[in-house]
Amino acid sequence: MLKHIRPENWGSSRQEPILLPRWAGGLSSGQRLLGLPGFDCSLLQVDMGSAAVQTHALGCEGAVHNWHSAVVAKNGAIYALPFSGTTVLKIQLGQIQVQQLGRELSGGWSHALLSRAGEVYGVPFSAQKVLKVSSTDEVSQFGSFEPGVAQWKQGVLALNGFIYCIPERALTVLRIDPFTDTTSQLLVAPSRPSAALPGTPTSQTSTTTVQIMCLGFRCPASTVLRPTAAMLVCREQPCFDTCCLSSCENFLCPQGYSPKPGATDASCSSGYCSSLDLLTCCNVDLWYPNVMVPLLIFACTGLTCVMAQTHRCHKEHLSRRRKFSILYFTVLFAWDVCDQTASWWFWQYTSDVGASKVVQGLAMASAMLGTMVILSAFFAGLFMTTGQMLDHHGPELSYSVAAGTADVLMLVCAFIFEMEGLDEGSWIKVLNLIATLIDFTLKVIQAAGALFGILREEEEPRLLAPE
Repeated sequence: MLKHIRPENWGSSRQEPILLPRWAGGLSSGQRLLGLPGFDCSLLQVDMGSAAVQTHALGCEGAVHNWHSAVVAKNGAIYALPFSGTTVLKIQLGQIQVQQLGRELSGGWSHALLSRAGEVYGVPFSAQKVLKVSSTDEVSQFGSFEPGVAQWKQGVLALNGFIYCIPERALTVLRIDPFTDTTSQLLVAPSRPSAALPGTPTSQTSTTTVQIMCLGFRCPASTVLRPTAAMLVCREQPCFDTCCLSSCENFLCPQGYSPKPGATDASCSSGYCSSLDLLTCCNVDLWYPNVMVPLLIFACTGLTCVMAQTHRCHKEHLSRRRKFSILYFTVLFAWDVCDQTASWWFWQYTSDVGASKVVQGLAMASAMLGTMVILSAFFAGLFMTTGQMLDHHGPELSYSVAAGTADVLMLVCAFIFEMEGLDEGSWIKVLNLIATLIDFTLKVIQAAGALFGILREEEEPRLLAPE
């Protein structure tokens, strides 16, 4: 309970009237009141028990309202935040001991608040950052705001532990998170023109310079908040362009693709959905002819080849060495079938996402050349004798060089496609690139082995010839 200060305890001397406030605001701590300096550059202390009045001069260097607000911390000290001053004052009442914290601060904090953890936070009135004084008297700042005056003037500590700053001229409510020392801004819906005060200008433009943290921003329908919203700041209205991503809800999947089940939860990385987000919003329709036909053709070709070579091995009673050689060629052929299937899928994908004519042309040239090589090898494997297949390395060299050429074309195509920036991690591109790299490596090894075999065949007659 506060004790009443009896008038007789005050001096009887007549006081001159003061036209301007000598002390602006104050607070109580225990049995004492503290007045913060206004036009009088001093601290005012009133002992409510004895009615003793005491002042403590400060070095204000001619400025006024150097410290506008203060708060009593858990350690019993009073912390006054600078409004026009450049330091934080730590004040111990009684004999009025003053300690200055921080150096060369910008000032501009209008209200001091105490968080649940006992740390002091300053509301930015004209400052561009939030001021914090830790329990160890360490002064720091965080956040980033546009320069301006009368942005936020007062704040309140809510039950959830956040500090909410009420706007004076700002377009947002500032939310300070003392747990992580971060800030976010909640947009205040603009008033209707009819509700504006007389003489207040209203803007009819669609954009307004603001500063709004995207964290907590409410995105309109068919859009979702960006994953990096905590680090984004909107500086111009409308803010959904900066803070939100268009979802796949209204994306029209082309032929050969079907909408993903969770399309409303998926978002387009570029901010708006385009052909770049094809595989983000849509699934490949495996039953679509452009996808299924190449798969069926190559699958039938590979299966027929395997069956034909298996029949050859049983019919001709080949040795283990020759059976192994046929198995080796059959496995390579089956791999090439898979590689060419991925090539045709990739060509179709480049067309769907609107790649350049060069990319589409290279993809088609590689797929067609690879297909012709496979068909040539398929018919050769059906009609060539075992001796022609295994005893001569010329066909193997021709096959590996032609298939390797198709791989080189596809690698050049994939590089140009990547440089165009039309792909966002498509699994079709990744699948095709991995298959092409593996196939090119195998073809180089196969060509080297075939060339070595040809050279060895040329050397054998010389070794067997009589001297």
